[in-house]
Amino acid sequence: MGYIREPARDVPVLHDTDVLVAGAGISGLFAALESAAYGARTTVVDEFSSVGGNYGPGLGSRHDLWQSPKQDDRGLGGQVGAFMDALDARGGLKKFDFISGGDNVNWRWDAMDPIPVIDRDEFQRLALQRLRELNVVLLLSTTVAGAIVTDGTVGGVFVETGEGRRAVTAKVVIDTTGEADVAAAAGAETDDRHASEEAGMGLFFRVEGVE
Repeated sequence: MGYIREPARDVPVLHDTDVLVAGAGISGLFAALESAAYGARTTVVDEFSSVGGNYGPGLGSRHDLWQSPKQDDRGLGGQVGAFMDALDARGGLKKFDFISGGDNVNWRWDAMDPIPVIDRDEFQRLALQRLRELNVVLLLSTTVAGAIVTDGTVGGVFVETGEGRRAVTAKVVIDTTGEADVAAAAGAETDDRHASEEAGMGLFFRVEGVE
């Protein structure tokens, strides 16, 4: 298809932070909350306009930690445990009796406790509340477009915003994009077999207002 040479340009620095979390899904959300709770200036970048990943714009709802009874017995701890307790207290964690089905993993189905199902909207409200309380900066509708690498160290990312290409600098960058966008852009060895071997895109749906 050929190439078009893009003129060299100076990229304005949009923001500087201590910890930059690329991706505002489940892992990114709790990484940001833990980082900010320790007092680090924390910033989250995500291509969607809301946080939560599968529990947000992905429209998922099942709280998958129910699949590991030992983990559930130990308790989650940290920001995750505090978050889930707060979500439960405000009615955002519903429980339904397990009826049937399974994948022949006996421990998962025997003597099952009710399955926790997350209220997506309440999850997002609590997530935004916690992020604001800890002064986490949100750069939403912002796409990671490259890594800033100096002497083999990632010191931030290039992003695409509605105003054009910008740079976000950071002392520490945590890649929770789900596709290793920052790691790959920085030249790290990545493995895309999962993407190539899976059946393809999966879609969630939600049904409301039905008895």
